[in-house]
Amino acid sequence: MPDTGRPALTAGSFPPVERLLDHRGSMLLLDAVTAYEGETLEAHYRVRAGAWYAGADGAMPGWMGVEIMAQSIAAHSALSALEAGRAPRSGALLGTRQYVCRQPGFAADAELCARARRTYHDADGLAAYECALSLDGAEVASAVLTVIEPENFDAFLTRGATP
Repeated sequence: MPDTGRPALTAGSFPPVERLLDHRGSMLLLDAVTAYEGETLEAHYRVRAGAWYAGADGAMPGWMGVEIMAQSIAAHSALSALEAGRAPRSGALLGTRQYVCRQPGFAADAELCARARRTYHDADGLAAYECALSLDGAEVASAVLTVIEPENFDAFLTRGATP
């Protein structure tokens, strides 16, 4: 990689997730980015028993995995922007294909590992990612997510869903 005058993004040197995502408080579903390279990102999240999403047993419903995947994509996009010397941009989840969750929920204190790999992107900010969640090294959920990160997010919202 050419020297850009910016520090390299390597394990242990990633910014806090609060710098990468707009989510705050209990809506932030990533604890840390643990790996990033080009088209891929890995992040971790510990399920919190007292969180707004928790059932009576403290577990997170399995369908919440889509949001963890989406936030992993947002973190990947933000790190890609920082690596290129530009500010991260806002984006939106457009769709989810083939979400498969192999269990009904994730137990309190479970440490989920999220992986996102960008498989497509274009100049208008449209992108697709293959995502997976694993628990104790075993894949427990997977999906393909389509997102958009337009150059001007406010204008995108104003004019509708056409990029």
